[in-house]
Amino acid sequence: MKGDLEDCCGFCKITPKCKAYSWNDWEGGTCWLKSATGPIIDLFGVSYAVLRPACSPVQQNKDIAVSDIKSMKGDLEDCCGFCKITPKCKAYSWNDWEGGKCWLKSATGPIIDLIGVSYAVLRPDPHIPIGTPFIGNFSYFGGEGQKACGNYVNPEIQKVAGHKSAN
Repeated sequence: MKGDLEDCCGFCKITPKCKAYSWNDWEGGTCWLKSATGPIIDLFGVSYAVLRPACSPVQQNKDIAVSDIKSMKGDLEDCCGFCKITPKCKAYSWNDWEGGKCWLKSATGPIIDLIGVSYAVLRPDPHIPIGTPFIGNFSYFGGEGQKACGNYVNPEIQKVAGHKSAN
């Protein structure tokens, strides 16, 4: 797809089965959407990223017993984002109590049957093949300071391309 590096993440997020993307300046900038995260090869002038972790599909009428970290008011769709930004959160449950509440969890089990409750698990980072020079949480700063999402690999190419660590 034609676009700048900062566009690629959005394209990947809305494309079913997209797990990663690469970008180069072919025809003014092209995003190459990927259905797998490897194998990864070094290719000068190409930037590559995998999407950040997401949550598993929601399971209905199930709950994770105990292990509550905290609860937050929100819709079911909000819970994954809350879990991502909460230290030690590994999973969440949701019910419609008080208009909708996310129950953030420090464990992924044990799972129990409970009518009216939904749960999901925070997925780990996508698999990066062993031996790959992995650099986490890079952001591409260009033009208006827009950032691309994902985790970049190949530090030498990223340095040449002008990518800077967000750390």
